[in-house]
Amino acid sequence: MSDSGGLDKVLFFDVPEDVLVERLSGRVICSSCQIPYNLVFSPPKSPDACDTCNSSLYQREDDKPEVVRNRLPRLHA
Repeated sequence: MSDSGGLDKVLFFDVPEDVLVERLSGRVICSSCQIPYNLVFSPPKSPDACDTCNSSLYQREDDKPEVVRNRLPRLHA
């Protein structure tokens, strides 16, 4: 980074929308210890329970596929 603290470089990843939706909408979180999982890329042993504390997993409203698809166009602006 420069002396002014600004950015010197920016990375741009050209990722297909379907891949982004799959990755973001696959995210679930433990209701107790807040450990995140991804049902596709790093799934828990059981799709309904945390590997660490066995509490239930939940999906945040903003991680649901339809919400993710609606959110993506704003990121391209």
